[in-house]
Amino acid sequence: MPHQTFKLTSRYNSRPIVVDVLARPSFRFQPLIIFAHGFNGFKDWGPFPAMAERFADAGFAFCAFNFSHNGTTPERPTEFEDLEAYRANTISIELSDLEDVIHFFAGGKSASEGALIDKRHIGLMGHSRGASVALLAAAQGHAKALVTLSAMAAFDRTWPEDQMQTWAEDGVRLVQNRRTGQKLPLGYSIVQDYKANFGRLDLIAAANSYTNPWLIVHGDQDETIPVTDAMELSMAQPGAATLILPGQGHTYGAAHPSDGTMPPGFAQAVDASIAFYKANL
Repeated sequence: MPHQTFKLTSRYNSRPIVVDVLARPSFRFQPLIIFAHGFNGFKDWGPFPAMAERFADAGFAFCAFNFSHNGTTPERPTEFEDLEAYRANTISIELSDLEDVIHFFAGGKSASEGALIDKRHIGLMGHSRGASVALLAAAQGHAKALVTLSAMAAFDRTWPEDQMQTWAEDGVRLVQNRRTGQKLPLGYSIVQDYKANFGRLDLIAAANSYTNPWLIVHGDQDETIPVTDAMELSMAQPGAATLILPGQGHTYGAAHPSDGTMPPGFAQAVDASIAFYKANL
């Protein structure tokens, strides 16, 4: 520290989980925020590193990581090169990865050297699908506070109904990366996993059962996950605080690559999250 990058080994099939932690040495016993990226994202996407800096300046240790099956590699953590892993990814794998990261820090391992991290105060945070995975982990008792940015209320919301039969028959559906134009193979195993494990992947049930402090953030112009998903989550857990940002889309104006700064909408979401954690973590 103040900045560490290291690898954990996924319990699921021993693939690497690349982890970054940022903390300022001037702060002692800092609450830890663990951030989960979304679909076709990664820990260094867009202004995520700038977000980590903002949290660290506010007195938090900030952890971001790459899911083991997001398609990137430890050598090239911002490029989708491991298409075999990408194809095999499931929601259960992502939940397992997040739990691996949480358990590493909660166990007081080497990343908390120098008394920089207070393992008793862990907050979870995520964007898009990563936010929904964070909700599942939080509902299992892994977080004292939670922030979800642009979370979905059901994982199958973005799966095209008119392609489901073909997807099942072919076993794979090609998803185009808007940034690179690359066509990425999304395996049907993610659907099978969701159906087989719906009892523990049900986001509305998770929202209903999670009673610790929770901030739901969503843009009212979200083009990927409509703001009605935020309303569904809020209705399932009336105790949650909800912040709807007018004029903001799915990424709050953020894009990749980034110039290293946070767009105003994204900065508003981050600052609201920091204020929430200061009051509740």
